[in-house]
Amino acid sequence: MAYITVGTGVGVGLVVNGKPLHGMLHPEAGHINVKPHKIDENFDGVCPFHGRCLEGMVSNKSIAKRKNIGVHDLPYISDEDPVWEALGTYLAELCMSLTFIASPEVILIGGGVMKRGPIMKTIREKFSQMVNGYLKTPQL
Repeated sequence: MAYITVGTGVGVGLVVNGKPLHGMLHPEAGHINVKPHKIDENFDGVCPFHGRCLEGMVSNKSIAKRKNIGVHDLPYISDEDPVWEALGTYLAELCMSLTFIASPEVILIGGGVMKRGPIMKTIREKFSQMVNGYLKTPQL
């Protein structure tokens, strides 16, 4: 199982055979590089270490910076705003990477940012497109 939380940052946990996966350090999958979405060609992200890493592109601070608003104003962004499609694309990229690396049976996604309806639909659509039929399992 993989769990992803998206809010002030991005956290990822993996459970293998009923035990949390822990190596030398805790997993930092939120800092993987992602391909910039077309709406973000001129957005450098907000991660102070990596700029355009996943966390720098999908955290609540990144959304607020793109929109030039405070994080408390995020609920007022329309569900039709292209930022949600961009976030869904980035998170689909993470789900694809986790699937190819760890092959989890389930990926759960939560956190404050995920309360927006259009993101999950985009993740499912983009994940399917990105995997492109490569994996054949009942879940996919």
